[in-house]
Amino acid sequence: MRRLIAGALAVGVAGIAALSVLYEIILRGERGTVQVPADAIVVLGAQVRADGTPSAALRGRVRRAVELYNEGYAPVLVVTGGVGASGYIEAAAMRNFAVAAGVPEAAIVIEPRAARTVESAHNVATLATIYRWHTIIVVSDPFHLARSAGLFAAQGFAVQTAGSHDSYYSARGRRYYRVREVAALFVQAINGELPPRAWRVTLTGGGAQ
Repeated sequence: MRRLIAGALAVGVAGIAALSVLYEIILRGERGTVQVPADAIVVLGAQVRADGTPSAALRGRVRRAVELYNEGYAPVLVVTGGVGASGYIEAAAMRNFAVAAGVPEAAIVIEPRAARTVESAHNVATLATIYRWHTIIVVSDPFHLARSAGLFAAQGFAVQTAGSHDSYYSARGRRYYRVREVAALFVQAINGELPPRAWRVTLTGGGAQ
């Protein structure tokens, strides 16, 4: 019995340590790594409200991408996101918001099918074979950057990351989404969606290649 208890405690301690490491990876990834220009800026989708208007998260992500575009970091925005719970295509709402913010429609490429980050990475990689993108800047909420960097790196991209100015989240909200990201990192590592070769980028958040 003592051995069983000791074994259970050891497993529990190891599990807590592993989760703490993953949480630290999320925090480290929030810093962003943009240093040099890239072929494209990839903006990950977020919720569109039931009335068709973009959520604060979606607006925040697109605003950050527009800043980078205006600063000359890439000549094209790639907006990715499929039909959400509201029934609207996230990428279409993102394009409209970016155009209203002054980005020429000709400088925007839409990926309108992805429902998950891993699908965005795969679908954007397919587009990249057409447009010859190799280096990208991934834009999302800060807590989402570490995992996103790894998933896009797994598709062969050289990745930099940029976080939105996420003042629309409360401190409690940020903690909640960080914990969700920890769970997603663990699950996608186990199921192979985040392969070992991509973990260096996940750990560092990407950077100039």
